[in-house]
Amino acid sequence: MPPKQQSDDPMELGDLDPMRIAEVVESKKVKPKPPPTELERKKEERLNAKEARLAKGLGEPPAGPAPGPPPPPPMPEVDKSVLLDKLGAYKERFPHLKKRNNVTVKSSVDDILDEIHYCEMQLGSRSDGSMGCMVLHGVMLGVETVTRDVWNPLSLNLNGLARVTKDNMDEFQPLVDEMMIKYGAGMYMSVEMRLALSLGALVMTVHGANSGDPKIAAALEKVNASVRNPEKGKDL
Repeated sequence: MPPKQQSDDPMELGDLDPMRIAEVVESKKVKPKPPPTELERKKEERLNAKEARLAKGLGEPPAGPAPGPPPPPPMPEVDKSVLLDKLGAYKERFPHLKKRNNVTVKSSVDDILDEIHYCEMQLGSRSDGSMGCMVLHGVMLGVETVTRDVWNPLSLNLNGLARVTKDNMDEFQPLVDEMMIKYGAGMYMSVEMRLALSLGALVMTVHGANSGDPKIAAALEKVNASVRNPEKGKDL
């Protein structure tokens, strides 16, 4: 057996060293921490994930607010003098027109436009030829033309339907006006539409005269005939 080595501290008094004793005393003062519970571990994981997200977001520029819609374009300036000249031309050409507002240079643009619209509405919905009556006459003219020249399954003879409808318009006008008030209050026929209907009726009349209709030809001849002054009216 190898010889036993001699210890530097044969009496084992090294533990009585003051510094060693102080370390042992301090170690006994510190209580050991218990192992973390499951709830604490999950909380620690959430905090670590949050710190990771924050650290990742620091490298990216912050997203600014979404751009809003562009501002509306400015309203164009309206020249009041042009509108007043137009209104004056209506009043001068059609003196029977009624007025709704007392329009002057100091009036607003909306008031002037409203007065012009009121004049146009009166011209487009006259009592002697309202839009409804013109439409009714046009429909009857179309029915007469279709049944005569295009398609007539019932073999109806509707020649003169438009003329009879126009001659008896006084009977239809109250009903047509009531229907227009019920279903189309405030509607009126624009000057372009009235001109188109008038030209359409003129074209149909001339076409009928040129096609050999004796009644239409006689009517046109009477219209175009010069007026003869009576013998008793020469001195007037």
